[in-house]
Amino acid sequence: MVATKRPFPLLLFLLLLCLLACRPTSDLPQFNDNKLGVHLLLDDGRFQWPAAEWANHLAYARQAIGTGGYVTQLVRLDDLDVAKWQQFMDLCAVQELTPILRLCLTYLYFLTN
Repeated sequence: MVATKRPFPLLLFLLLLCLLACRPTSDLPQFNDNKLGVHLLLDDGRFQWPAAEWANHLAYARQAIGTGGYVTQLVRLDDLDVAKWQQFMDLCAVQELTPILRLCLTYLYFLTN
């Protein structure tokens, strides 16, 4: 049996080279410190506020939670109109809010009984 030479010095050199290449950077991403949020019900499946009123709702939400806060909106899977929800996203950007879209199913009561 031939004894194989272990490449320990080579591995040690590569590890040291990797450690020297890893330096802390000063360009760290800036995260928002605001952890507050509200749950909006602009469209909950039974009642839908007019799209013209959405800006007012988001302005009130910004007053309540501040810049960079989170707003959660319920989105039913049978209401995935891209233009409608893009308007919501654009309004959130204007108010400097972070949108969260919560997807939900529709409950079919007549199929369960």
